[in-house]
Amino acid sequence: MSVYQVLTLAISFAALVLSILKFAKDFREKQK
Repeated sequence: MSVYQVLTLAISFAALVLSILKFAKDFREKQK
């Protein structure tokens, strides 16, 4: 596995985590 592949994987994983956190935050605000 090359450095570029690891970097791409890390970036896509970070984007996934950020979108999940954003969704969870919006979901919590809607429940109020």
